[in-house]
Amino acid sequence: ENIKSCHKCLISLSGIHTVIDSSYKFIPDRGLQYLEFSTSNTCNQTCVTCDSYFSTKWQKLEHLFGRGAVKTYRFSEDDIDKIIEVLPGLKELQLKGGEPLMDIRNVQILDALSKVNPECKVIICTNGQNISRTFLDVIKKNPKQYVIAVSIDGINEIYNWIRGGDWNKTIITMQKIYDETEIVFDINPCISAFNLSHLREIYDFFIDKSYAKNNFRLYNIVTSPEWASPMHIYHQEQLDKVVSGQFNDIRDKIDCEALYQMKSTYNPEIYEQYIQNTKIMDKIRRFSINEN
Repeated sequence: ENIKSCHKCLISLSGIHTVIDSSYKFIPDRGLQYLEFSTSNTCNQTCVTCDSYFSTKWQKLEHLFGRGAVKTYRFSEDDIDKIIEVLPGLKELQLKGGEPLMDIRNVQILDALSKVNPECKVIICTNGQNISRTFLDVIKKNPKQYVIAVSIDGINEIYNWIRGGDWNKTIITMQKIYDETEIVFDINPCISAFNLSHLREIYDFFIDKSYAKNNFRLYNIVTSPEWASPMHIYHQEQLDKVVSGQFNDIRDKIDCEALYQMKSTYNPEIYEQYIQNTKIMDKIRRFSINEN
């Protein structure tokens, strides 16, 4: 509350659930206990809901969508040293991106953490497209320390179109990590106008997989860019029909209440942007999402 920039952020988050409000117990007056960061915006996917601020692969595509490209950024060695300094006091550390499994400096941080604070919970949010031997080896030192959430926005060609990655590579990587560490993944869909009608397919695919948790959660709903948000693209009756048609029979088994609570803010101008940008991405992907 006493740091100007922190206070401004705290006010902007008023009413929004964050880790501050979670049941996770932090100890007063014990210094920094929760830390999340992105060491760089280096990434190996071009998710349609993303941009070059979070993915370097978007830099050459931004002009097609009328946006300027954000340059590649990376934490300095001094930045990494500052992170390593605070590791002993942390209770929870979250690695974000870009794609955190692409930045070898994260290995340096996790290796240091395993030595000075093996009880610290580590959350990694990844697209799961690939993992290096070096990264896998550091995770294997203490697998119980890790929670790994994999961003899955569809299966097969829906996944390939939305994320610009390779579905098969992601599944192979997940199986590889599970085989070597026994880590069971959180499945983390990013819910957009492009996959709202395909979410049940994700649930059905992973429900019997040994490497995926059964606590399926559907709450990460896109609000930006507006043309990718289902709330701006669907009318209310369409939202209700699409959601109920997929989840009424399993509503009590999964965390999907955020879907049922969506309120349409349909805007014809934004809908037209959605149509035009879908066509642009169809050309980039070299196939149409509407064929799937």
